[in-house]
Amino acid sequence: MGDSDADESPTTVAVSEGEDGQEDQSPGEMSQQEQLSCEGPPFGEYPGEGWKNVAYSIVGTEVRTKTEFEKRLNKQFQSALAEPGFFSGIRHSWKDTKLNNLFGLRSLKTPKADNSLWSVAASGFAVINQNPAFPNHSFFPAGKIFQCRLRHSNQFSNDDASSDVRYAALKLCDDDEGGPFDLIMSTGRVAPFFNLSGLERFAEAASRGEEGKRKWLFESPINYWACVDGERKSPTSYYAQHYYSKAGYNFLANDGRYRLAKFRLIPADGTGESGLLSEEQQKEIWLRKRDQEDKRLLDYLKHEYVERLRHHGTIQWKLQIQYHEVKDYDFSSIYNVCELWNVDTHDWLDLADVTLTADFDPVSAEQIRFDLANHPTNINLPEPKSIDDFKSAWEGLMMMYNLQQKEKSTVQLEEKEFVHYVVTTETGKLPDAGTNSSVFLTITGTKGRTGSHELNKYVKNPFAIGKVDAMAIKDRHVGKILTIQITVINHDTQLGFKTDWFLNRVVITRLDSSDTYVFPCYRWFTLKNSRAILACGKATLPHMEETRHISLARQLEVQCRRQAYEWACTKVDIDIDQIPDPKFINLPGRIRTEDYKLLPRDAQFPSERGFQQLVQTLKSRYANFRPVGPPWETLKTIDDFKQLITGMFETNDFINYVIQNWEDDEEFGRQCLNGPNPTQIRRVESLPYNFPITEDMIVASLDRGLSLSEEIKAGHVYVLSYHELAEISRHVDCYVTEPTCLLYVNSAGNLVPIAIRLYDTPDVTEATWTPRDRGLDWLHAKMCVRVADYQLHQITGRIMTNMILEPVAMALLRNFSSAHPLYKLMMPHLRYVIAVNTVTRANALQQSGIYDEFLAIAGGGHVELLKKAYRKFTFKILNLPVDLDTRGVADNDALPNYYYRDDSLMLWKAVSDFADKMVHLYYSTDQDVQDDQELLDWTRDLHTNGYIGWAGNIDHGFPAKITTHGDLIEVVTCIIFTASCQQAAITYGQYDYGAFVPNMPPTMNQEPPREKGRTTMQSVMASLPTKKQAWHAMATVFMISSRSGNEVVLGNYPDRHFTECEVDEIVNTFQQQLKNISESIHERNKLAKVPYEYLLPERLPNGVA
Repeated sequence: MGDSDADESPTTVAVSEGEDGQEDQSPGEMSQQEQLSCEGPPFGEYPGEGWKNVAYSIVGTEVRTKTEFEKRLNKQFQSALAEPGFFSGIRHSWKDTKLNNLFGLRSLKTPKADNSLWSVAASGFAVINQNPAFPNHSFFPAGKIFQCRLRHSNQFSNDDASSDVRYAALKLCDDDEGGPFDLIMSTGRVAPFFNLSGLERFAEAASRGEEGKRKWLFESPINYWACVDGERKSPTSYYAQHYYSKAGYNFLANDGRYRLAKFRLIPADGTGESGLLSEEQQKEIWLRKRDQEDKRLLDYLKHEYVERLRHHGTIQWKLQIQYHEVKDYDFSSIYNVCELWNVDTHDWLDLADVTLTADFDPVSAEQIRFDLANHPTNINLPEPKSIDDFKSAWEGLMMMYNLQQKEKSTVQLEEKEFVHYVVTTETGKLPDAGTNSSVFLTITGTKGRTGSHELNKYVKNPFAIGKVDAMAIKDRHVGKILTIQITVINHDTQLGFKTDWFLNRVVITRLDSSDTYVFPCYRWFTLKNSRAILACGKATLPHMEETRHISLARQLEVQCRRQAYEWACTKVDIDIDQIPDPKFINLPGRIRTEDYKLLPRDAQFPSERGFQQLVQTLKSRYANFRPVGPPWETLKTIDDFKQLITGMFETNDFINYVIQNWEDDEEFGRQCLNGPNPTQIRRVESLPYNFPITEDMIVASLDRGLSLSEEIKAGHVYVLSYHELAEISRHVDCYVTEPTCLLYVNSAGNLVPIAIRLYDTPDVTEATWTPRDRGLDWLHAKMCVRVADYQLHQITGRIMTNMILEPVAMALLRNFSSAHPLYKLMMPHLRYVIAVNTVTRANALQQSGIYDEFLAIAGGGHVELLKKAYRKFTFKILNLPVDLDTRGVADNDALPNYYYRDDSLMLWKAVSDFADKMVHLYYSTDQDVQDDQELLDWTRDLHTNGYIGWAGNIDHGFPAKITTHGDLIEVVTCIIFTASCQQAAITYGQYDYGAFVPNMPPTMNQEPPREKGRTTMQSVMASLPTKKQAWHAMATVFMISSRSGNEVVLGNYPDRHFTECEVDEIVNTFQQQLKNISESIHERNKLAKVPYEYLLPERLPNGVA
């Protein structure tokens, strides 16, 4: 494929010499056998069966002699073979102008008949072949979807039954003008002229009527052959044709090799061509008029096309490509539009499936402008050197098409064909949600599409923040409405116009029937994303869509999102060892950009104002606070840390309680269960290998009279282990150990620490700290545990939890359309997780980030810890009951007062019930789960690119395919629970417990002593953070714990992505369950020594915020 017979002269066609023994043959006269053997140009055999182009035989009969026939044959392309002269460029420009104004060219069009259509157009989608056989090309990547428009018309005649060339013009966008690529194709494989000079001769001959055309036809065999090849008489349908681009395009593929490419459009179902001229019609091809017995309408082809589209719902085409590998020895005739390429060596290859889904009204159809100048830079038409150059033919083809493109339809829709639509738009209430831009609406239904209507043309400022505006439009009846298309034309921002627009939804009501359609949107329109196709609000699975139009619209939406939300690291990156950012190797998948401002607008926070105001408040407080001494000095007393709170921040009952009780063992244990990091504790099945402890060390702490082994067996002994910190880098002059802490549930039901080892070593000489040690020794050991806990909570708890959710959000956006029930269900819980993580990576994980000011393992160790944690991450960890069972803490009798566990289990049950009802509403059977292609793509993407299996990682446990209701419900529950409940549990208590820094120190500034009896209050204070470190730590937890002013709580869905009543009922049930849980927690807290409020449903954010 791709090699032409380049050594074959472009002007030579074999003509048989005739047979000996022919009678009554004059000298030089062509025999009948010779005439019949003149089949046409090389490779001109018609690909179908039962039809033959006999043009050469007709010309041969006319010229009578073989010599004259060969003469005409051999000179027909000679003008194009001459080298261009000095004035060729000037002649080209002059000829261009002359042809555009040539009376003869304009006269080729027949007068417009009243009340007839000159064209028919439809819109739809072009999908590039998933497994292309043509060279990889950046404009045609496998699977890419284009919106498109296709218009059919006749070349000259307004009578569809006349003998004429038929056009198919394809625009790979949904705009009236411009676009990335226009193809103008017509019936027939070759053009009737091969350069601009030929077009002039063709037009001048045609201007002299039938006799002029007849004379021109016989001047050159290819003239006659091309007309027969291209003209169709009384065809049955525009669909029953093959359309060719004629001209070859420069085609620069990804491999950089120089090729030429031609295009054609053929029926997808293999329908053959209709209207091919019979031999008798070929003999009088200059006669265009229809047969007298044909009584069909002048524009019957247009009506048939619309009826075909509405009857079948779609019209499907195959766009094909034929390419030639350009060689140095190629003749210039490779550009000749009157010559064919050998199909044995230049196959026609499938390029795209073109599916038309909605027809245009006549006025809208005629407003479309096709132009061969619309093409990508790497697919372009060759630049001609002169008017005789083969390469100039495409300019003539464009001129020919412009003949009929300037026509205006005489058809007017009758009043009864119009309906009135009331269009109501609801602009969001987010900051800067309003716009001054022009907003256009197009409605597509089962009976076609409307024109484009500017919604704010006659109304002043209809799209202000929070405004609901209604307007009436009048247009054709399009049947049941399927989708709407919103296009925002942005004005110049330098003139003070607001370009971005956040649209909540659109409601359309047809006044003639009161049918109402709701189109949820809840997205930003920006300069980069100025158009959206919105489906009606009812959520549907992709395989259950009733129309191909909506299915393709869904695929287009997903494609656009995949371009906006690209993975930073993928399996491809791993395999070829080209990681974009090596620092984030061995972490979950993430979005490619590291610049928050470059995130898609929909992924950004609704407003940065609240965050900036919070930062400015903190800066102001810091500026106004004047502690004694420089900020890098240590504080002198514990009370100085209290002064930091009252001088710069806010206090509350929790903080006051912590200040009063932070030294108590009982408070230490309570915080292990119900503090900001309640998931670290585990039941002890046997003593850790690195914990050599004797019975007499802790016997005083065991109050049931049982041995340690008996207490372990009874489920009363628990452990906090921080061995993950081993081999993790520490920040300069900062210290943190990797301690192990044993805890015991005493007979009063209180959890208390009973032994601490500060280092991850089994060395028996290493000190084991117990409550029997001097007060400051034991206090300092507990503080070391709290420092270690702080590292894990900040990094593997809070940040890692967010990082685990980012791949879920990424895969959700990349694979689910907004019409999918799982997108509508999960997106409200994940909307801002990408923004949160992008800000975190830029401000906390980068060098000189915020953590470098106070965290013991900052400066690189915090990223090391993230990677270490991810190596062992499994998705099952997000399943609360599984996690509790794995840690051995599910038994309420063995481990009482674990309010995090108790409240979480109630919430898990409520979320699981909610997920169960929602899944069963849309998936009736397990087979529905298996047939959901968007779900399959999501799981594959998340499995492969989200939870990347880096070298040294365990299997992260997310399935490559979900096949059952149960598996899907579990996954959805894990995601919603983690994004809402778990996030709240590990986030909102940080300031309560971390404001008083000695209770939750972020670092130690001195190495902890290894010997007992060495700890003094002076050494404790020297170990604690400096004033500057403390302030940064307090400011950080203050910001993290602060709630957003526009926070939506769990169970509330102000963005009405769902419009079904059944969903409202399920949500109401969910809200009632949450209300019951809230009442239960409040009742429990009345009796609790310290209330646990972080999982109160009315305080739970709906998602990561």
